[in-house]
Amino acid sequence: MPKATVQAALAGLPYDAAVASFGPDSREAKHAEVILALGVLAIAVTAPLGAVVVAVSGERLLNQTKTEDLYDTSRMGAKEKDILRDAAVMNAGEIMVAGEPNGDDAIERV
Repeated sequence: MPKATVQAALAGLPYDAAVASFGPDSREAKHAEVILALGVLAIAVTAPLGAVVVAVSGERLLNQTKTEDLYDTSRMGAKEKDILRDAAVMNAGEIMVAGEPNGDDAIERV
């Protein structure tokens, strides 16, 4: 479904072009008014309909993930586990310092 903001922005362009080229009382301007009215009508019909479709289908199609499932590393490889660990560390407000003499990464609080 098209977004109402795009429809609203584009619906008036034919009218503006017709008025600029042929004048406000021209046959082309009248036709462009019809296009503008159809654009407004399309917004009035599709925006609420789209909101209802998203609300109803969202409940049926989307699954809620449990927090403990986010940290289930049993199916992850070493690279994915490292990325998850780094993200968790950065999320906790800490900075990792790589290359410590003992080969481990050190963590500093900020």
